[in-house]
Amino acid sequence: MSVKSAALAALARAYELNGLKAEPSIARSTRPEFGDLQCNDMMRLAKSAGRNPRELAAEVAEAARGEEFAEVSVAGPGFINVRLTDAAVAAEATAMLADGSLAAEKVQPLRTIIDFGGPNVAKALHVGHLRSFVIGESLRRILLEIGHDVLSDIHLGDWGLQMGKLLLGAALAAGWKAGDPAPFIDPRAFDAMTVDELGILYRSGNAACEDETSLAQARMLTTRLQDGDPLLTAAWGRMRAISLVGCGLGRRMESRRSRALHRSPRIRCHDRR
Repeated sequence: MSVKSAALAALARAYELNGLKAEPSIARSTRPEFGDLQCNDMMRLAKSAGRNPRELAAEVAEAARGEEFAEVSVAGPGFINVRLTDAAVAAEATAMLADGSLAAEKVQPLRTIIDFGGPNVAKALHVGHLRSFVIGESLRRILLEIGHDVLSDIHLGDWGLQMGKLLLGAALAAGWKAGDPAPFIDPRAFDAMTVDELGILYRSGNAACEDETSLAQARMLTTRLQDGDPLLTAAWGRMRAISLVGCGLGRRMESRRSRALHRSPRIRCHDRR
């Protein structure tokens, strides 16, 4: 029996001894200095019974004492506080370790969306992404375990000027020097590339943009990409696929629904596992 179940059972016995026709409730204490668990039923029950809530709480607390509890006390107008013994806490922790779900209690399911990770297209992951990935994935697993319907949303980001600079870098690598760089961009050229190689293209395009003419071309490529230019969208799609593999999401993405929203940097990757 868990410590929460033991506390509820003790309160149920105390309610019966005091003639209270109600199911007890208990929650983690909001004031740890007073105890580990607390019962807030007395004000409601005392009103229906025509009793003083603090006096009723004192009688219930006296009847609820047991070996699992170091102390059962009354605070304020009638709050019952329960402090657990060290042995009870140790036994509960040992039981949780033996339970694959760590004794997680199921809740009424809610649709929950978590946005985490924040990888960027054409950029390798770095240590700064680790915190978000670990926290986000941990929350996802916890919420799934207690019964929620979880959608994990990975914002792959970057649909702005950095994409134009990257495309300009690809054109430079293909021999572009002046005029419209788009004809020099072949989406198939990205197929054998790695994230690191995409990074080299970006650095090349970014350096070129120190020149105002090249910067204007990068902005033009960005606008055409955002407007859905088929050639540039195909190139972007290949860069995105390389980025997913590079950050370890390639296989996992097969179980996710994803769609690119034109004119938006948002890529939704919903995990329904």
